[in-house]
Amino acid sequence: MHKRLGTIALGLGLAGALVALPAAGYASTSMSTATLNANILAGSVGARTIQSVTPGAMTSALGSPTLSTTLAVVVDEAAVSGDANGWTVTVQSSPFTDSGTDTIVASALSDSANTAIPVCVGCTETVTGPATPGTLDAARTLISTTGELNSVLYTGTYTSNSSLVLTPPNGTVAANYHATLTVTLTQ
Repeated sequence: MHKRLGTIALGLGLAGALVALPAAGYASTSMSTATLNANILAGSVGARTIQSVTPGAMTSALGSPTLSTTLAVVVDEAAVSGDANGWTVTVQSSPFTDSGTDTIVASALSDSANTAIPVCVGCTETVTGPATPGTLDAARTLISTTGELNSVLYTGTYTSNSSLVLTPPNGTVAANYHATLTVTLTQ
């Protein structure tokens, strides 16, 4: 006795499985799995990284209520796929503390001027920095990009040069103060 099974369609499933689809009216399934290995070599996948964060030193001057310095942040892209949503670099400061119990609040530190200068090959995105001065007690954008294409590999260097100004409140104890600047690349 022979039963006719009808036409059987074969297809490759998403997990690499070979699935046999029985003809209408038959409830029979066969499944197989296979392992797919991907060997990614060092340097073959692009990267976007913060290469350096360089704040200058601050020293007060007699008769001046503020201290100022520069902050240079450099981001490198090396054959990295574009990010259609854009990517940003932000900076935020902790409060300043001395070796004792004296502090200066982080909002006393501001980014008074900023320029984001893209130096890159094949870039088509828009790069901006902050439009107005602001304090660093909350995350403040130094570099912001828009308009990168997912299908394009980007290679370039982005440098943000900021002027930081510290305005300690009246009565601040004379001491050597330290703060931590946290620079974050979000992509």
